[in-house]
Amino acid sequence: MPRADLRLVNTSRDEDYQERILPGVSRTFALTIPELPPGLRRAVANAYLLCRIADTIEDEPALKPAEKKRFHKQFTQVLAGKADVQAFASELTPLLSSRTLEAERDLVANTARVLAVTKSLSEGQLQAVRRCVTVMCDGMPKFESNASREGLATLAELDRYCYYVAGVVGQMLAELFCDFSPAIDKNRAELQRLSVSFGQGLQLTNILKDIWEDYQRGVCWLPRDLFAEHGFDLSQLEYAKGSREFSEGLTHMVGLAHGHLRNALSFTLLIPGEQAGIRRFCLLAIGLALLTLRKIQLNPRFARGNEVKVSRNAVKATILTTNLAVGDDDRLRHLFRLTAANLPALTPALVNYPKDLAPANALTIQPKDTGNSMPAKSKTVAFPQSHDALHLNQIEPAIDKAKSALLAEQNPAGYWNYEVESDCTIPAEYIMMMHFVDDINVELQAKIAVYLRNQQAVNGGWPLYHGGDFDMSVSVKAYYALKLAGDSADAPHMVHARQAILARGGAVKSNVFTYIALAQFGQIPWRAVPFIPVEVMLMPSWSPVHVNKVSYWARTVMVPLFILTSYKSQAKNPLGVNIRELFTIAPEQESKFFQPWSWKSRAFKGLDTIGRTVEPFIPGLVRKRAIKLAEKWIIERLNGEDGIGAIFPAMVNVYEALGELGYDADHPYRAQTRKAIDDLLVIKEDHAYCQPCLSPVWDTCGVVWTGSKPSKFWTNRAIGATAIRI
Repeated sequence: MPRADLRLVNTSRDEDYQERILPGVSRTFALTIPELPPGLRRAVANAYLLCRIADTIEDEPALKPAEKKRFHKQFTQVLAGKADVQAFASELTPLLSSRTLEAERDLVANTARVLAVTKSLSEGQLQAVRRCVTVMCDGMPKFESNASREGLATLAELDRYCYYVAGVVGQMLAELFCDFSPAIDKNRAELQRLSVSFGQGLQLTNILKDIWEDYQRGVCWLPRDLFAEHGFDLSQLEYAKGSREFSEGLTHMVGLAHGHLRNALSFTLLIPGEQAGIRRFCLLAIGLALLTLRKIQLNPRFARGNEVKVSRNAVKATILTTNLAVGDDDRLRHLFRLTAANLPALTPALVNYPKDLAPANALTIQPKDTGNSMPAKSKTVAFPQSHDALHLNQIEPAIDKAKSALLAEQNPAGYWNYEVESDCTIPAEYIMMMHFVDDINVELQAKIAVYLRNQQAVNGGWPLYHGGDFDMSVSVKAYYALKLAGDSADAPHMVHARQAILARGGAVKSNVFTYIALAQFGQIPWRAVPFIPVEVMLMPSWSPVHVNKVSYWARTVMVPLFILTSYKSQAKNPLGVNIRELFTIAPEQESKFFQPWSWKSRAFKGLDTIGRTVEPFIPGLVRKRAIKLAEKWIIERLNGEDGIGAIFPAMVNVYEALGELGYDADHPYRAQTRKAIDDLLVIKEDHAYCQPCLSPVWDTCGVVWTGSKPSKFWTNRAIGATAIRI
């Protein structure tokens, strides 16, 4: 037989070996990998088996840390063609103890067969696989040498560990998918951004499921700092099973894993629907992980991994529902929310490379010490209190000075425009917008944070107007914005704010718009948000519910909001900042987001329930038509540099909604909208804030109507300029 033909026969036999050994080393991947198209299947199966060899080295209790490090290094040299594969396998296999599965022992012994398939991969696949295994083998020994039953020092350490053992696999999968399909490659940047989180979600789920098995072999991968926040010392892990504090820490970890799996779903939905096999590969892994987290959440006192293992019937149900919904993004989102309904909602930080990520926005710029904690304001004039003192000869010069000042401040185009200061909702939402899209101006954010701190009231919260009472929604958003900006939850002003919020019932007492923002940031479940379907755009004009039956400003806010709520949009929140501390009851357990107080509210609550029940059955074509109509409505009203509606809430909703619709940040529609938003900023030397709108019409009319006798020339210019703005 010719040598080339012999190589083909041997490769075929080696691929047969891959398929035979896979079920023995991973039940999950034996279920998911066959869903992939043939060109990807062999590459992903091969990559998994190589990673499994690296894991076998790490998990082997009979090997000392120095030996593990040596074998990991030798394995990477084998993979690079710089060491003999048979020598590696022959030395390692006899050292594996009885704790290593027989299938894993067989896999190590047949490393040469796995490597033979590796060498037959395409160049792009080969590079992706080699990088993944090399990073994994370089990183795992760094943790193995310090592994103990007392856990990892910090959550950041856990993130790095998860990167080495799983996050890098997510990066590899993104590369393999992009290499396989040009249509997938169009989303490369976003896939890579979410890829590590995908791997971390699956790994955290495994860590939580295997807590007690890992403990028995002398290791714990839980973070000490996170559990210490909940009052539990991981050095006492053997006594954890009846501990409320440990259960709270475990719930926090479940929330982080859930957050990573939300990112995994976003990753999956970036893959075109026609690539059903790749989607099923991702979705099955996500579904099984969610079901595992549900079991852990329901039984935090489990003593063995088998107690939270997903049953065969649940696996079959997951396969069936995945197959039915694989090409329908809306149904997949609904299935995810349904499965994760009672899981804690947290947003994890995104880590894309193996090093500590200090919050990029932790910088704060403190105001100069002026002896006044408030931003500098114009001086006030002390008017005489006695009527006898108000002589005409004093008033007329004052009017002339005021008139001269006003003339000096008139815009060359003819109008007047002064700063418009609102409550702290608007500057807080500007910070939240930057984190929503992951476009953070650190210096600007720090200045806005100074402004928010300076506006905090004596009661600890923030009011709707200067000198007003505490307002829950403003206070929650201001607190969240400051935490996003890097303020520690233990800082005195944050403690004061948190105590004020909790004393008044917690963030659950916020308004609907705050609920929507918190749901987008993964802080509360979407069931807390009223049913606001984009299909409202399809209602006939005679319907009692129609966009033309509310004011123009309301319409410009509502229509993009229809898109955001129908998509259940998710903020990028790259630093994974969460505010669970603002709730008196864990959000996933809260049942009183809506409290009907009248027959009308009960009727609307009933309609809301009906809407949620019906939503999964809305035909995809109907939803797409409604979204297209909303998109068209928005684009027709973008209003150039002044922004849609000329108000901040509408502009931000449009900016985020266009992003959900696939418009890049540099697309003219989004770029113009962002410029209009940024034009609302007032940036001073030591602080900054965002205006709700510009006010040339109000200010010009106010000047013209002052009752003075302005010249006809500048009055006409002002009226003309105002008419143009209108």
